[in-house]
Amino acid sequence: MPTEFAWPNGNRIAVMVTLLFENWTDGQAPNYSPMTTSLKPGTYDRAGVTWQQYGGNAGIWRLMRTLDPSGIKATICANARSIELYPEAAKTAVAQGHELAAHNYTQDGLLAYMSPKEQLETIRRCVKIFEKVAKVDRAAVARDKRLQEDLGIDSLSLIDLAVATEDAFAVGIPDEELERFQTVGDIVDHIRRCRVAA
Repeated sequence: MPTEFAWPNGNRIAVMVTLLFENWTDGQAPNYSPMTTSLKPGTYDRAGVTWQQYGGNAGIWRLMRTLDPSGIKATICANARSIELYPEAAKTAVAQGHELAAHNYTQDGLLAYMSPKEQLETIRRCVKIFEKVAKVDRAAVARDKRLQEDLGIDSLSLIDLAVATEDAFAVGIPDEELERFQTVGDIVDHIRRCRVAA
């Protein structure tokens, strides 16, 4: 019979902190803006571009300083372009114990709109950037690695991983399927099954 679930140390609630560290293609801005009036198509959105630059120049640093005194570790969903533009922020995040979650190359370069070849090239490009700047070891996530025992991915981090996988590969991961994921290979196989079925 399953044991009744309880959070450690008698805690009654768990809070998961996720930060977004995003960038768009050079000269582009989010399709939402701090301005309330939409610009005409083709107009350079100086406010939007400045707004996105704030994230790497000041925003991510302020958020890490806010979390640090309480010892809170966040999952930072980072575009590889953000890592390229602000490598010190990425290195500091890793040094402080935050988790970097790969979040495409840029926000406006959606994998769902790319051919399989373009998707693979984009993913490989992102992996190289994360390996180089954030010192992420690709070998640490081989097919046979167990999610919890080898990689330290707990149930909350697994939900983060599932959401990132759904976004990156335009696949669905039902809860019952998520519960079956034990290894990196299980996730890869699920993505492949979804691709074949599509």
